[in-house]
Amino acid sequence: MIESFGHRFAKSTISLVAPDELSRKKAVSSYYAVKFWLHNKRRVMSDHTAEELLSWQRVMDSKVKYSKEIYRGNSLYGAGRALREYAGILSPLKACIEHGLYLGNYANPLELDKSGLPAIVTFGPARARHIRDSSSVPILAVGPYIAYAEDYLAEDQMARAKQMLGRTLLAFPSHSVDYIKKRFDVPRYIEHLKARAEDEGMDTVLVSLYFADVLNGAAEPYERAGFKVVTSGYREDSNFLPRLRSLILLADSTSSNSMGTHIGYCVYLGRPHCVFQQDWIAKGATKADNEHVVAACSSASGIEERCEIVDAFTVPFDGITERQLKVCNKYWGFECVKSREELVRYFDLLERASAQSGCHLPLDVAESLEKMTLSSLGFSRVSADLLDRDVAS
Repeated sequence: MIESFGHRFAKSTISLVAPDELSRKKAVSSYYAVKFWLHNKRRVMSDHTAEELLSWQRVMDSKVKYSKEIYRGNSLYGAGRALREYAGILSPLKACIEHGLYLGNYANPLELDKSGLPAIVTFGPARARHIRDSSSVPILAVGPYIAYAEDYLAEDQMARAKQMLGRTLLAFPSHSVDYIKKRFDVPRYIEHLKARAEDEGMDTVLVSLYFADVLNGAAEPYERAGFKVVTSGYREDSNFLPRLRSLILLADSTSSNSMGTHIGYCVYLGRPHCVFQQDWIAKGATKADNEHVVAACSSASGIEERCEIVDAFTVPFDGITERQLKVCNKYWGFECVKSREELVRYFDLLERASAQSGCHLPLDVAESLEKMTLSSLGFSRVSADLLDRDVAS
């Protein structure tokens, strides 16, 4: 499984001894910092070359650039570091970052009102409304996190990689998650990719695999089919989003066989995407894991939203359609992407709110947090403009 039962036991032990939720978050983050410090002793530094990015073996052998945040969830995929570096801020973000696309009304209770942090960061207005329906936690919608990531490859290495690949179709097969393995008809998806590549005159099919799947041998059938397998690395690696950004930009078109964050990321970066619908089976390590899968996939709101997204992406187009852009703005928050100056003001507000932990917030801070939330929920730009003035004052 993606995480060993030893890691699960360690986190459970921390939960038992931590005096409060914020202390638990910090302890878990420290635990993973030590884990990857030890892990890196057997690894080599990333060299950010085309050859490395296009070799899943070299990526998985490279050191993990773990970003120690207050909340370990903020370290996943390098989202916290990407946001902070974009804004030019060194101190850890004082909010919980949802690590990807969430559909339906499920929200992690450890990221809501009793998280120990003053706000939650997410993609766009549709998600913000689900959070507000179940919680009063302040919300900051920032759009797709890949908007803030730097390119993994420099311009000359991008040109070299493109020369190596030619016209490229990039595929994202459905992947496993914590303690849960996914199974689907791999040969059928391979045949679909071969047909698309031939129809669209592709020179290369890149298959981007999740770190756990590539470590479990999932590359073999794709490589046997003549495809090139790549990965963005461990999810705790801050190079994950930069690698993913460069891989998407190397592609001429993209594909997947299930819902995922990658769809909006591809569209945001201007690469057309098509979803090949396939059934899949998820098998958890425990009964509780299986129950979690059922709960996550069976909510009426989640099913409705999943259908809306998939319906917009099941037919291949030469480009990106207006309908797809509308769907992506709704769920990935394209119009919520912030400038550096805006992020600095918002992060400063969260810093001020965090400093008042355990106390009543000053009226100006409380009002600014509420205006930030209203803007994230999709209310008029008047709210956002008022917030900008309040935070700056």
